[in-house]
Amino acid sequence: MNAIWFNQLDFASLCRTSRLELARAFARAGHCLRIVGRYRSIRPRVAGINPRPLLVKQPFSDPLGGLFFQVQVLWMTLGGVFRKADLILVDHFCVLTMLPLNVLAKAGLIRTKFVLDIRSCPVDLTGARYSVSRMRYELAIRCAKLFYDGITVITELYQQDISSRFGINKERIGVWSSGVAADLFDPAGVDKLCVEGIKSRLGVYDRTVIVYHGVLSAFRGLQDAVRALALLRAEGHDNAALVFVGDGPAIAEIRSLAKEHRLTDVVKLVDSVPHEEVPPWIAACDAGMLPFPRSKWWEMSSPLKLLEYLAMEKPVVLTDLPAHRAVMGDAKCAFYLEDSSPVTIARGIRALAVQKGALAEIGKEGRAIVLAKFTWEKQVNNLLGYVERLGSRGSA
Repeated sequence: MNAIWFNQLDFASLCRTSRLELARAFARAGHCLRIVGRYRSIRPRVAGINPRPLLVKQPFSDPLGGLFFQVQVLWMTLGGVFRKADLILVDHFCVLTMLPLNVLAKAGLIRTKFVLDIRSCPVDLTGARYSVSRMRYELAIRCAKLFYDGITVITELYQQDISSRFGINKERIGVWSSGVAADLFDPAGVDKLCVEGIKSRLGVYDRTVIVYHGVLSAFRGLQDAVRALALLRAEGHDNAALVFVGDGPAIAEIRSLAKEHRLTDVVKLVDSVPHEEVPPWIAACDAGMLPFPRSKWWEMSSPLKLLEYLAMEKPVVLTDLPAHRAVMGDAKCAFYLEDSSPVTIARGIRALAVQKGALAEIGKEGRAIVLAKFTWEKQVNNLLGYVERLGSRGSA
């Protein structure tokens, strides 16, 4: 299969991981997936991808930059269609741009299939920006319902939600989830000297160390995790540490909270590292953390970091959300939190720390979960199987 995947999100952000790993898995399966995206300043380094992603320099700020990219998308799509692309995947930003070609496709003049792919609804936004993003997202789904061959989503929870809210037959909505490069995120393959160097750098050998890696934003419960550590110290349970690996708008608040509560010795902030360097950081810690608050977008999500913690055989302290249950069920390596309040997170950290000596054994269950359902090869099979099932053109 020859496929093209258009994404308007900045390719330099962490969301590029899924795109790159899917393209690699496509190639290993004997297919071709060409990624088209944009970047704002420094061209991202991309290795081991064939064909190489086509990345467009963003010369303007949004919304003008977005409009400029869409003009380029339409031009490149014309080229892709006439080169006989079997499949064109687009994010919700690109849906309206494709409508002229969708009309030709519905008339039988183009054989290429068009699929709207939804990895997430608008997240980490508030006020007018959220309202506008939400309207654009919903308009894209309604247009795809009428003109696209299909829609794919990241979880069955998204599938159910979109089917119900937009009146789309659930069978017409495919599901392919986040995945893990199981050979990269493999505890047996991590450089032990590198792991020991990280532990020495962190300087928290005597504590239960819990890691969060990824975007540090205001809506992920991270600040409350720091507050939870302050509660534990006040209660005399000074046996845990938090490690944040990444960057984002909440980093200043997290650093400020650590200073305010005198936790700088047990709250470690580490700059973002390349994706291929994440495994040793996870290996150097005892558990992962996802203290996400209850909101619709997190309840339906498929966090890549959760799968990476599990692949590295780490237990996870995480909010009891439907999306998390869909992955872990009642696994012993899940230390579920009833909510994301500091008191509840503190209770979860304490329960984890009590079992510090058994965490390595408990965590082995997580890798088995990932290998059974969440490798990138399985996600490619899910996507290709859905495309093959797409019948005659019509409403999605």
